[in-house]
Amino acid sequence: MLGYQADTATTADETLAKFTKSREMGRTYDAVILDLTMAGGPGGEDVIGRLREIDPAVKGIVSSGYATEEHADHYRKLG
Repeated sequence: MLGYQADTATTADETLAKFTKSREMGRTYDAVILDLTMAGGPGGEDVIGRLREIDPAVKGIVSSGYATEEHADHYRKLG
């Protein structure tokens, strides 16, 4: 409805691969939404750090199903 196209990934490795491939093809994501807990490896906090190494201007949105998750309370400190 707003003109955005969504892409999904289920693991940190898949997220990083899609992000890297997209940039190599000259396309960038307007934003990434990352869960703090991701299947099969590092969580959203680690993944956004890796994405920033690829593109320091990446916009990240934190998502969590746990209202008491420590990192969700300190999102500004995480950038």
